[in-house]
Amino acid sequence: MQTGRWSAAIPRAANTRVALPVSAGYLNGSTEIHTGNRTAQDSLPPYATVNIGQTLQVCSAGAPLEYNKESNVRYLLLQGDGASHTLTAQGAAGTVPVLSGLYFTAGSNTTSQSGVAPVAGAVTTVGDCRVSYGQYSSDTTACSEPAAPPVEQCWSVTWQ
Repeated sequence: MQTGRWSAAIPRAANTRVALPVSAGYLNGSTEIHTGNRTAQDSLPPYATVNIGQTLQVCSAGAPLEYNKESNVRYLLLQGDGASHTLTAQGAAGTVPVLSGLYFTAGSNTTSQSGVAPVAGAVTTVGDCRVSYGQYSSDTTACSEPAAPPVEQCWSVTWQ
């Protein structure tokens, strides 16, 4: 399990930060209707809101090494209260979830990350390690994924 602090701000320049917007429709994309070349299940809403104590299913899509494409990861808006919480993602057998583009458990279909969630909330991502961890096979070797992931991966995400 990885530990740290969830950030509620977006880095801009050295020593400056900009707060995330608070308008619910803007922040979670609930008014978005364009899916690009993906299904609505894989791309909408752009930000899935996850409340403390909630388990939510979200899906992502993409082939191995199809790095930085629409829906390779799903954005999660974690509701915060200033206390420490754990985010857990679990996928189907043969998948390796990666949280925040950084945290995964090699060869496992479950991973967790803990940290203090600001009252304003925090944004993170979930996706498949071989799809979204890097653009080269040398980047994703560390995933130790037992098989090529399916084109669509669905994740059970729990925020406790």
